[in-house]
Amino acid sequence: MGYGYNRNGYNPDGFGYRGYNDRQLKEDQWVRRSTYGREYHRYVPFQGNGGSNRPKRKRSGCKQGTGKTGLHYISGWNKSRGRGFITLIASQRKGGKDRMGNDRPNVCVNQKGEELLIYVCSVRFPHGVETYTGFYNPNDGKLRIPDLNMTANPRAANGGYFGKSSVSRKNG
Repeated sequence: MGYGYNRNGYNPDGFGYRGYNDRQLKEDQWVRRSTYGREYHRYVPFQGNGGSNRPKRKRSGCKQGTGKTGLHYISGWNKSRGRGFITLIASQRKGGKDRMGNDRPNVCVNQKGEELLIYVCSVRFPHGVETYTGFYNPNDGKLRIPDLNMTANPRAANGGYFGKSSVSRKNG
């Protein structure tokens, strides 16, 4: 047979392909032969997931929709080492009256002059449920919760994102 293979096709070195020597394979095309079958595996360079061919595990997700009452809602989840498993349910705040009898606005304006919708965010932590105020920007589709320093983005390409906010620091 040649090239270090025995009658069953087993190569004790584990490298190479039957019928080819190492000079015929390019550096980035070498293959490793499995010792328990006739499967040939190509070498895959490091992909940032621990050297495994599996995709990276998802750590957060977010989606949006319209509830039965017609109000927009956002739901999300995040798994982190520091906070544990967190779930978010945020819905548009209904208009109404405050304690003094004045109308409560559902819209506020940020420093850039963009109108932000006010949302009521219910966040479930491992120790219990807490309620926060969030601000939804309809232009970019992101819900920001400043008290938690977290952002929910249901339009992210990977199935949504709910996690830490990245704050740009500008000098001056």
